[in-house]
Amino acid sequence: MYRSKDQTDKTEVTCIRNRADVIYDFKVSFFTMGQLPNFPWNFLERELENDSSSEIILDILKQTCLHPLCCKHPPSVRYRRLFLSQLIKRHEASGREPLDELYDALGEVLGVEEGTECYKSYLLPCGEAVSLSESTAVISEGTTGLVTWEAALYLAEWALENIHLFTDRLVHYCVCSVWRTHTSSLIGWYTTVCVLSGEHTPLH
Repeated sequence: MYRSKDQTDKTEVTCIRNRADVIYDFKVSFFTMGQLPNFPWNFLERELENDSSSEIILDILKQTCLHPLCCKHPPSVRYRRLFLSQLIKRHEASGREPLDELYDALGEVLGVEEGTECYKSYLLPCGEAVSLSESTAVISEGTTGLVTWEAALYLAEWALENIHLFTDRLVHYCVCSVWRTHTSSLIGWYTTVCVLSGEHTPLH
């Protein structure tokens, strides 16, 4: 268990988190290509101080770069390189023996050329993931010119929790392409007709 002080612009919130929560935070941030300084590195460093093993490093690795989702819909090559470099940096600072798994993962990513697209994946409460393809040509600071909206994830979660509102109904909504991607795959299974329109011609 960890006691954390999470600071925001206006307040400081104290909370207690366990190891599983921290690993899950790494997973969520990694697949959404969150900014690396915002990862819970302080929890990792504290765990490495208190535990003689490197088990948490391996657990994080399995939930990020070695996760099946990363094989199917990987974040950008550059992002994975930076993430692994940060993970190795923390592990080396703890004075432990090198982990072959870490360097194998880094070596594999170093041998891959950056493609024209990468993926941001958002984990849903049901355990599934919604993955969005993005062009690597316009990525900056872990985002693109068209930033995938966090609001779309919340809308998708709400739709899942209130699916009875869409059952056997004609649904028409006008949203941007990102929002449409999140929700159409969910409510489209249950509606009679789903008419989607946005900045371009309507899609049926």
